[in-house]
Amino acid sequence: MKSYKEVVNERYDCLEKDIHPYNNIYSILNPIGFYGDNKIRTVFHKCFNFIRRKQIDLTQVKVLDIGCGKGSTTRFFSELTDRPENVFGMDLSENRISCATKMNSNINYVVGDLLFPPSFPITFEIITAVDIFMHLSSREEIILGLNNIKKLLNDDGYFIWYDAFAIDHFKTTEEQDHSGFHPNQMIDLAKEVGFNAVFRLNVFKKIFWKYHSLYLVKRLPKNVINLLEKILPGNPGNVVFIFTKSN
Repeated sequence: MKSYKEVVNERYDCLEKDIHPYNNIYSILNPIGFYGDNKIRTVFHKCFNFIRRKQIDLTQVKVLDIGCGKGSTTRFFSELTDRPENVFGMDLSENRISCATKMNSNINYVVGDLLFPPSFPITFEIITAVDIFMHLSSREEIILGLNNIKKLLNDDGYFIWYDAFAIDHFKTTEEQDHSGFHPNQMIDLAKEVGFNAVFRLNVFKKIFWKYHSLYLVKRLPKNVINLLEKILPGNPGNVVFIFTKSN
């Protein structure tokens, strides 16, 4: 599998600069980007409400979004918590951090690498990682990244891990730039560093184990896609877990 640094440089710091937003699947001006962004917001709304029901005051929590990209998720977190100054975003792409900062300078953005994170003046009640670990090729990198998250997380904090689904993360080719995880792999890897799974959601669906429902949005109405996700067989497209530290 390609190096995660190589992927970030090629995709986000170079190629993405020259793509018009209409053609960029990460932009909400693109139908895929808009549909995906709304799905992810729904996921985090459910996750944050799960945490809120644990008697956590969301207006007081410090949140770190690792791999924040251009800041769509961190901006949503600032709305969920009503405190943009309590939200932090970290990404390896200088281009994406620059774009995120322009959109909302009240959120704390920093260029940083999960495997070698910068120093933060605080620890966090909530840490999120969206489609980050799928770019790490080795078990050692994944364990290091999870351990770094554990160090940045409060003892009673919550780690939300969102990633692509795959049967086996470690069966890849040199040409691949990412590989997802089987849910059991996510649980086992997290458990190895001292995390327990307390909540799970499936997002999207690989219909007939082949067609990721997110990318059907250019061909089919959203209500049809939602129906197909419910009635047709297949694995989830993405998996989300909430983890807490083991006692």
